[in-house]
Amino acid sequence: MGVGSDISTNLNIQTERLEEIIKANPTYIRLSCSGFGSKNYEVTHAGAKWDIFYKNCVELSRLLKKYNPNTGVELYFHVNKANILEYKDIADMARQLGFRAVACFSLLFPHYAMMFDKNIPLPEPAKKAKELMLISIEEVSANARAEHERLCPGRFGFPNINWDLSVLICCNFNQEKLADNFLEADIDKLIKLKNSSELCKECIDHSMHRYYNMPKYASYIRKLLLEKYDMPSYI
Repeated sequence: MGVGSDISTNLNIQTERLEEIIKANPTYIRLSCSGFGSKNYEVTHAGAKWDIFYKNCVELSRLLKKYNPNTGVELYFHVNKANILEYKDIADMARQLGFRAVACFSLLFPHYAMMFDKNIPLPEPAKKAKELMLISIEEVSANARAEHERLCPGRFGFPNINWDLSVLICCNFNQEKLADNFLEADIDKLIKLKNSSELCKECIDHSMHRYYNMPKYASYIRKLLLEKYDMPSYI
């Protein structure tokens, strides 16, 4: 019907339905990744397995060649202190599989950042991820507060439909659902529920609506890859 459909996935899944998905010709697929090989990948993608991810990437590449859909695929690489040198391997892997490699800034999800802002102790995995950030959470949060008056980008990326058809209030907060089944929901009601949500209000109160601001940090990551790590042909 002319409406774009994007899928974001860590691809640590069983692949029985992957062929069905590719045949449906989604607009874009983003594959979240935070390392090349298990050493770093399995730290910040806690619970995921590199071998499963890589196998599924190869299968996805095969299906793209078989059906030739108009689907763009990107390896979305979360750069941190430990894995930045592995971006070369990720970029090479993307080229071999026919994907696009994108280097982004690795940071805590906003709900953890909001906990930190409220002086609530972080769970251990979140503490580890915080220490791996290339820019401190204090600086990122300060940058967000400086943009407090700007709009929330999440207002324009709705609805967020989870794997089980439930509708999330936001792609950065998975604790609160607006509906159990998108196919049975009223879109106008969903929009009203989101706009009146207490979680949205709390997020904005703590400036977390400007925290996950990837365009702001893209030039920083690019400069690191170009100047400090000499990767001009990889970006």
